[in-house]
Amino acid sequence: MGNSDAAKDVTQAVFLTLAAKSGMISRKTALAGWLLRTTRYAAANARRLEQRREHYEQLAMESCVQSADSVWRHIEPLLDEALENLAERDRDAIILRFFEQMPLKQVAGKLGISEDGAQKRVSRALEKLRLFFARQGRTISIGAISSALAANCVQAAPAAVAASVCALAVAPGALTGSFVAAVSHATIRAIAHARLRLFAIQAGSLAVLLGGAALILLQFGAQSVHKTSVTATRAAAAPTPQAEATAPVVPAATDPRPNVGELLLHVVDAQSGAPVTNVRLSLVSTAELQQRTTNTFMTDTNGAARVAYSTVPVRFWSHRIEIFRDGYVPKYLSWSEYQEDRIDEIPADYTLRLQPAVTIGGVVLDEQDGPVAEARVVFSVSGPVPLRSRERPTMMGNYHSELTGADGRWTCSHVPERFGMISFTPVHPLFQEKTWLPDSPESSSYINVERIPEGDFLAGHALMRLKAGLAIAGVVRDESGQAVPGARVTQNFEFRRSERSILTDADGSFRFRNGRPGNLSLTVQAANLAPVVTSLVFNASMENLQVILPAGRVLRGRVVDDGENPVAGATIEAVSPSSDSRTLFEWRAKTDAEGLFVWEAAPEVQEYAVYASGYETRSRLPLVADGSEQTIRLTKGTGHAATRIFGHVVDAETRQPPPSVRVQIWETRNEPGRGSSTFTTVPEDAGADGTFRLKTSPGTVSYVLEVQADGYWPERLTNQVTSEPEVDLHVGLVRAPLAAGIVLTPSGEAAAGATLVMCGHRESAQMNNTGKLVTGSRGSGAASTVADAQGRFRLPNQHEPEAAALGHAQGFGEVPFSEVTSNTVITLQPWGRIEGSVVAGAKPLARETIRLSVMPWRMNRSPRVSPYLEATSDAEGRFVFATVPPGEWKVQRELNKLPEGKVRIRVSAYSHGVPVTLRAGETATVTIGGSGRAVIGRAVAPESLGADVWTENSVALILKVPTSGAPQAPNLDDFPTTQEFQAANEEYS
Repeated sequence: MGNSDAAKDVTQAVFLTLAAKSGMISRKTALAGWLLRTTRYAAANARRLEQRREHYEQLAMESCVQSADSVWRHIEPLLDEALENLAERDRDAIILRFFEQMPLKQVAGKLGISEDGAQKRVSRALEKLRLFFARQGRTISIGAISSALAANCVQAAPAAVAASVCALAVAPGALTGSFVAAVSHATIRAIAHARLRLFAIQAGSLAVLLGGAALILLQFGAQSVHKTSVTATRAAAAPTPQAEATAPVVPAATDPRPNVGELLLHVVDAQSGAPVTNVRLSLVSTAELQQRTTNTFMTDTNGAARVAYSTVPVRFWSHRIEIFRDGYVPKYLSWSEYQEDRIDEIPADYTLRLQPAVTIGGVVLDEQDGPVAEARVVFSVSGPVPLRSRERPTMMGNYHSELTGADGRWTCSHVPERFGMISFTPVHPLFQEKTWLPDSPESSSYINVERIPEGDFLAGHALMRLKAGLAIAGVVRDESGQAVPGARVTQNFEFRRSERSILTDADGSFRFRNGRPGNLSLTVQAANLAPVVTSLVFNASMENLQVILPAGRVLRGRVVDDGENPVAGATIEAVSPSSDSRTLFEWRAKTDAEGLFVWEAAPEVQEYAVYASGYETRSRLPLVADGSEQTIRLTKGTGHAATRIFGHVVDAETRQPPPSVRVQIWETRNEPGRGSSTFTTVPEDAGADGTFRLKTSPGTVSYVLEVQADGYWPERLTNQVTSEPEVDLHVGLVRAPLAAGIVLTPSGEAAAGATLVMCGHRESAQMNNTGKLVTGSRGSGAASTVADAQGRFRLPNQHEPEAAALGHAQGFGEVPFSEVTSNTVITLQPWGRIEGSVVAGAKPLARETIRLSVMPWRMNRSPRVSPYLEATSDAEGRFVFATVPPGEWKVQRELNKLPEGKVRIRVSAYSHGVPVTLRAGETATVTIGGSGRAVIGRAVAPESLGADVWTENSVALILKVPTSGAPQAPNLDDFPTTQEFQAANEEYS
């Protein structure tokens, strides 16, 4: 805390909190670890209440530091953050070994492992601390870190502090209105915020030494303290299949405490129905979007756990349970205002089925095939997620990561059987990031992304090879030329990623070693100085960047409505000069009750976005930071209000709810200055009784709602949003006939693993690599399935299906849906082949990128596939596309490709398309170039775009002469009625 008085205050607050929450702490919880975490929370709140602002001076370090005291001075400002980045089991090992100064035998006993295992865990934890400090520019050996921790982690607590803590804990009323009480109350509210910044390692040491006193307090003081928190069984560690199961849940009456509900949750195996023990249930409860609490529970030998939750129906309330156990696919189970739930509808009993998972793995190597240890392999899923479903997978953007071992290997034992939608990005402070995708049908339709066979992931040897990172180094100074220590430098606005941010040293210098060629933006921020964003394009290491931070200026403002009334809770943030929605600086403010806000270190001139619920957004508002109060007016929103949709789905014949009802919605908005835009979710699960509740987004003018169920034809409803706040829908689904069969290769063998994509009106499959079809972007109407080992398949039900496209390593196929029965036999056609050359005059062009794609007028027509394939010409200018579906295609040369190792301009430009007609099993030849004449000209950009427009954009010269055989766009003057013109235009498009 920096001084003994502050440490005393925090210590008193910690033990007052301990007494207040004694009923919530499980006997399995490591008390020392709980005290350390609580101390950090208390210290953070103390600093907020007192508005203390501490700045750690960053000291320049040499490559080897011998003195324990010197090492401690260098690592102490970073130690709290370093410990927070450790896994819980590693953090506990450090606390027990150095903070409680236990011998390894006792550490092993506390952690429930062997003494040798404890030694290895402590060593691994120290190595992770060393790597963390190295990323912050502190090169320190493991031995030096160990010595510094052993010498400095524990300080004796004054006797007076222990006495005052005991007195306060048993008589908390005596502190009403005091600073310590305020800190304690704030700590109780924030205790479960796992990502709060940590500030109080020294005060934590004091708290650890008072652990014995805490046990006495738990016995004598806990009963006299009024408890307002929800009681929970805390889990000390993540479950493992070998862990001992907890005691079975004993049936009990409803929790007698006011405003506390209880859910008896049963977790069973989705395939066998057997109870699943030792499942970790993390309940995250949210109110007012900002207040969040977390409690953790474990299922017992019967697969059951009692989950206690608050029943207070506050604004934006949400109760979300994350269900996790190795060997199963993690899930969320939630009730919330967003899902149109009422808090009194949460059932007393609920059964959840967990799907068994598969184990995947891989290895991360450098360019010399050496293992890359301590790389964080980040799992991510792009596209919409089913936020409204009662049960939904936890998979979303950057939702999970695995750490590579010393051999560069990683494994994960809780991914779904179909994991093709997951991308994998190894992250390491010394290497360039790169993303890989499986070659699965569900894989995202990204172009120019390397794909790894799905079987390699399942076999545990998916190979990911990283390039060494480029250096990005420089110095940060103020306007007087003085070095700025402690400035935070961030790459590409990724403020939440530790690998992308670093603090400057005492001489203002910084160095990243994980740069990659491309467009780079560096955001530099420091206390009392205005932030700066420096943007550049780099292709090699940069060592001498100079960043000057100007003095910060005071920005004051007042947000009012059209009637000059203050708008409280409005958000103000700096916006990017581009049209994207990225956060420019780590600064954001909300107006107070008087509509006021202030920023004391603002740039002199900056564009801001100002927005508030119920008002139209001011998206690009230039403000001058001159200290004067500026008035910002917000206009009440005039768009359509949100519409609540209540639905009931039944079988059209039996009038009973079908099983597994899902609902998907496409919403269309009219945005000022941007026209209309449409967005969608993925299908969301309805209730078991066939009911569902949805709410459109404010500003939605129309929507399309599709209702789906296994074995039924999907039903689509189109509605214009009216002034009615609620809509009741009753949907009757009609049973669909079975559409199934077998796929054979051209030689008559079973086409195991063939991909089948169902295509509706104006829909097609995409093909990004050999023999693999994908449905395109998530949320599209197309659906897919995969043939089993015998080539058998069952097509998913599709709204107004027209055709099925098939892909396999041996060939391609397409069949109209009208010809599909319950026992269809589909024999694939062999792939076609395209061979070609690219020349300039008579000179062959080597290492040119050639793209194969569909002719525009053939889009979404037979064949129902849109290939996006690339090939590279050899020294003779020759290129080959070995697996191409029969049809009409075009080949093009990339015009603005830069030399190896250089950065591609933002948008690729291609030559005119040379048409190719290909038949199944045949080879077609094509030549790009070799004729025509040179056209030399100069493009002139409007002055308003600036001088650097040519580095930000690519410009292509498009041939206006229509390609032979291409259909012409309809002309309104050629049609007697508008309806006929629209029909012709629809056919053309």
